[in-house]
Amino acid sequence: MSENNVAKSSGIYLKNIKIENYGAISNFEYECQFDAEGKPTPIVLVGKNGSGKTLLISNIIHSIIEIKRRFYKDLPEVSGLNFYRVGSREYIQEGKDYSCVDIDFTQGVHFTSTVVNNPSEFDYSLLKKYPRINVADNKLKEDGFFDSCVEGTQENFDNNVFLYFPVDRYYIPKWLNPNNEKLSFARHEVFLGTSGVDIIRDNLLQDIEPWILDVVIDKLIYEKRTENIESNGKVISCEYYQGKNSTIQSLINKIVGQIFSGSRYHSYRIGISQKRNRKISIMAKNDKGESVELSPTFQNLSSGEIMLLSMFCSILKEADRLYPGESLSLSDIQGIVLIDEIDIHLHSNFAKEILPKAMALFPKIQFIVSSHSPFYLLGMKQVFADRCEFVTMPDGTTMKNVENFEEIQRCYEMLDSNHKEMVEALDSAKTRIKNLERTLVLTEGKTDWKHIKNALSHFKTLGKYQDLDIEFWEYEETFGDSKLETLLENLAKVDNRHIIIGIFDSDDKTGKKYKTIKEFGNKVFGICIPDNPNYPNGISIEFLYQDSDILLTSAENRRLYLSSEFTKKAKRLLADPSVSTTSNKVKEYYTNGIVKIIDEGVFDAQENSLALSKDDFVMYICNKTPPFDNVNLDKFIELLDNIESIISQNSQ
Repeated sequence: MSENNVAKSSGIYLKNIKIENYGAISNFEYECQFDAEGKPTPIVLVGKNGSGKTLLISNIIHSIIEIKRRFYKDLPEVSGLNFYRVGSREYIQEGKDYSCVDIDFTQGVHFTSTVVNNPSEFDYSLLKKYPRINVADNKLKEDGFFDSCVEGTQENFDNNVFLYFPVDRYYIPKWLNPNNEKLSFARHEVFLGTSGVDIIRDNLLQDIEPWILDVVIDKLIYEKRTENIESNGKVISCEYYQGKNSTIQSLINKIVGQIFSGSRYHSYRIGISQKRNRKISIMAKNDKGESVELSPTFQNLSSGEIMLLSMFCSILKEADRLYPGESLSLSDIQGIVLIDEIDIHLHSNFAKEILPKAMALFPKIQFIVSSHSPFYLLGMKQVFADRCEFVTMPDGTTMKNVENFEEIQRCYEMLDSNHKEMVEALDSAKTRIKNLERTLVLTEGKTDWKHIKNALSHFKTLGKYQDLDIEFWEYEETFGDSKLETLLENLAKVDNRHIIIGIFDSDDKTGKKYKTIKEFGNKVFGICIPDNPNYPNGISIEFLYQDSDILLTSAENRRLYLSSEFTKKAKRLLADPSVSTTSNKVKEYYTNGIVKIIDEGVFDAQENSLALSKDDFVMYICNKTPPFDNVNLDKFIELLDNIESIISQNSQ
């Protein structure tokens, strides 16, 4: 996260969080992301039941309440001096001696909490990595509990929205009990030193309906304006409404419009029924411009519609309380909103299409949510693209491709084992870099590192790159571009003693983002294989060899083939029509103007296999097996020069 970006915002946002040995969470570290303007990136927590999503959210809301306690003696979230979150040794992981939660917010605000087992026998040197913990604190030594809070200023705190929507949020449906409380004007009395505003919101509709009615009534009473306009020699008196409540009503209508945007109507708005049975309705217009009542009352809406309307209007309601003046805008509301199981009550279409777009209406709100819905995850990816962080629990790794999440693997038939492999690779990488003594190079393909290592060895025998001391992550399965990118992003979140370089294929999907060397942070870099001028539209590492070398034939009469060697439809070899390929990608490559290596599925008229695998191709080169013993490696020089440049410019 860029400190400069965060500095551009005056809001209080979660900055980073560390949790150790707490419930299901063994070692969670996450640094929040902000864009170039300081706007926070939404955070979506994903994981199995029991993986710690709710525990993580509860610790964040607990820290906010404890910061709030520094400014108000009475809080609606808790009773008396009680804590929101139970401080108990039961949450220390089995076999561990302590648990710790360390949370940093922007504006110099932070909160730290730790619990230790057997305080009289505990080794307090274990806590030295948490500098905010006073290991000499008497309460810590006697009881095993320690909290530390730096709260910033009350002015900063009071200018931010802080809301938590727990999983047990609910509403009173139309069919429940006719003896419900009647809709009435909202009245709030707040006394000096007390906070009448509860961060935790459960009965959403009961809280929102009276406020909306207040907004409309205040608009009608206080904000009516009259202006005389001269037209054709006549003075016409025009009536209109102008003021804060008028603005708020238009913003409510904007939220309503987003929630109902999937229907066949337009110009959505709220309406108020007659005084006899005054209720708030949802109105729209049909294609003829006629007003249509979509729902006579809020209670007649679906549970999902009510949840969305109430949650996002709750944010606007808080902004109404915090910000004076008429120029209120959804895009200016700042703060933190935590939502546990955000997709609860939502149909798949609402989760995928409506909810992410409603969140996008509030770009300065830091949404921290949990979800089990594959539809919601896909919707967030579509709406926010790379401006959304998907964080897996309990390990805290971030994922680029939502198709890798376990929930989607099971629920959406997008089976992909990359997530599990990614976590294993990350754990392996973290273990490896602890003992790393020189630059580490990771490649996208399982043969790529062999080609580069062989080229480096060749040029060293010629007296070149004598000071280029690197090691390769040598593995025998394909890594893939998305997994490599995700691995580099996660490695950039930890301190690295030595440089780490990831090398991508130069394809349009991912690789060409790294034509210019990219620094991920903490000595982690990404580059792509240089383009071959003859094959600019998609390149794998084999294209760093000359055409004559790529097409060398082994003693077993096998070789690599180029997709451009085959006809588009029949997929027959242009030079010998008796040879064909079973690859179904040839037509696609022609259509997209791409040339690819084909290393399987090539047969002659007698159905003898003629393709040489990429694995065999690189091994023949490395072992100098004739006729592969004199291939030209000059095109590797640019790639090695880039690696050398990264090391020379970033070595301490």
